[in-house]
Amino acid sequence: TIAIIVVSMVTSNTKQSNVTDTTIGKLLFENLESRINDITQIEVVKGENKASISKIEGVWVVDNKNNRPADLQQIKQLFFTLATAKILERKTSKARQYPKLAVEDVDSEGANSISATVKSSNGEILATAILGKPRPAKTDDGKDAFYIRKSGGAQSWLVTGEIKISAIDAKWLAKDLVSIDQQRIKSATITHPDGTQLKIEKKDPLEENFTLLDIPKEKEIRNVATVNNLALGLKEIKLEDVLPKGKIEFDKTSTTNTTFETFDGLIIEVKAMKKDKIWYTQFSASFNEAAVAALKEIDSKAIQFLKNPNDVKAEITKMNEKFKDWLYVIPGYKD
Repeated sequence: TIAIIVVSMVTSNTKQSNVTDTTIGKLLFENLESRINDITQIEVVKGENKASISKIEGVWVVDNKNNRPADLQQIKQLFFTLATAKILERKTSKARQYPKLAVEDVDSEGANSISATVKSSNGEILATAILGKPRPAKTDDGKDAFYIRKSGGAQSWLVTGEIKISAIDAKWLAKDLVSIDQQRIKSATITHPDGTQLKIEKKDPLEENFTLLDIPKEKEIRNVATVNNLALGLKEIKLEDVLPKGKIEFDKTSTTNTTFETFDGLIIEVKAMKKDKIWYTQFSASFNEAAVAALKEIDSKAIQFLKNPNDVKAEITKMNEKFKDWLYVIPGYKD
C-alpha cells in the first residue's frame, strides 16, 4: 500500500488577475488522493517509447522487462506529484502554444512532451495528463512548479510539484542488485578470457589493505588503493537494464570471470561479456562450508563485520532468487 498524505491547502498569494478564478489553489486531480490504493497500472509515453508498469499480486513490476520488480520510490513520487498538484495559474488553451510549455499531444509531429496515465484494475482511468516543462523559477513560497494539461482537455495549467519521469522501461526498474561491505571480502579472483588471473587477498577482516598475489618480484605495487578498489566490485551494485537468462550466450573466449569470497563463507561469481558495445553480466551465489571452521580463528573484534552461517545461507537464497533468471547490464561495465 502506497500511502499518500496530502498536505493541507495553502493560501496562495495570487496575482490580481487570478483573484476571481476559483480554480486557483485547488487540486488538479481532486479525487485522486482517495483512489491511490486503487491504482494498478501506469503508462508513460514519449514519442515511440512507452513504459508500462503494473501491480501484480501486490508487487509493482515493469511489464516489458518480463515483470522484473519496479522502483517503488519512482512510483510513489509520481502518485504524490499527481495527487498533490495544486493549480497556481491558468495557462494557454491554444494548441499552437502548447509546445512552449511542452504540453502538446505526445503523438503530434515533433512532440517533446510526455504523458502519464494511471488506471485501476478494471481499466478505469484515474488520472491522465501531459506533463510539461518545469517552471524556470520556483514559486513565491520556494516550491517547485511545472506545466501540465489533462489529456484530451484544452486548458493547460501551472501546478505545484516537481516531475521527473521517463517513458523508457529500463528507467523504471528497481536498481539495487547486491551490496557486500568491503570488510567482509576475503579475496577476489579475476580470470580473463586468455586464462590469466589477478587475485587479491586479506588474511584478516581488520587488515587495512589487500595483497596482490603472484606478482613478479621485479614488479612494484605503486598504488595500494588501486588494489583495494578491486574488492569494491560488489559494493552497492545497481543494474541499468535486464534480460532474461538465455538471451545472450556467454562465449568462453570473450568472457571474464570474477569470484568474490567473504570471510563468512559467501561466494559470488560474476560472468561478464561484451556484445555490441554493452557489457552483460551474470551472477550466482554459493556457500563455502570451510569458512565455518575458519571463523573460529578470526579475531573477536572482526566478527562484528561478519554474518553467522545461517544468515549467510539465507542471504544466498535471496540472492539466487534474484539472480537465477536474469542477465544484467551494470553501469560500471558499460563503455
